[in-house]
Amino acid sequence: MLVSVLLCTALSVFFFGSAIVIFMGKGDWMISNYRHLSEEQKARINIFRLRKVTGAMLLYIGGIMPLHMFVQNETQMNVLAIGTIFVLLGFLLLAHFWAGMPFFINPFRKK
Repeated sequence: MLVSVLLCTALSVFFFGSAIVIFMGKGDWMISNYRHLSEEQKARINIFRLRKVTGAMLLYIGGIMPLHMFVQNETQMNVLAIGTIFVLLGFLLLAHFWAGMPFFINPFRKK
């Protein structure tokens, strides 16, 4: 039990720290697909909105993770897991439609 509490706490601190770095504008390299884009494609993306969405997603993950320690039964765990999946899908759709981030980028395509 103690190991899971320590692991959950460490991961929450990591996600909160990552969110702060992204909100400060120093973590664009942590946004996976963004670092693979050409300069032309990066010009079409609103990076400020993308930082907001990515930072909010990391804050959500860091905040929801400790809740998993207090789940009492399997039904509560399922509801929490399914709710988290839908919220994260909402963040991804927000990043795509509001910030202009493409869903998939093939870094191996020929230019």
